Amino acid sequence: MLGKLSYSVRFLLLLTVFILGCAGIVAFGTWAVIDYAALNQADAEFMRAIDAGSVLRELFIAESRQRIHCINLFAEGVWTLQSAVFAAIGLHGMCTLGRR
Repeated sequence: MLGKLSYSVRFLLLLTVFILGCAGIVAFGTWAVIDYAALNQADAEFMRAIDAGSVLRELFIAESRQRIHCINLFAEGVWTLQSAVFAAIGLHGMCTLGRR
């Protein structure tokens, strides 16, 4: 009975925590890479606006676009790391469940 329960709990950990954590790593990591490229582009546009001697309004707009991508990248990085923690918890639970 205990062995069968152990396998069902392992399957539940695998399905709910580990696989969803790995899926989160892939999904949020992909969006983080995409937003990192957008941040680099926004930073380059901001530097071009500075070098061109643009008016203050255009500099504020360029800087706000840069900040938006910076905040998005931070949030996506946090979600990626949180998904990695979930996957690690699931893997740890699957590995140590049989030893109890």
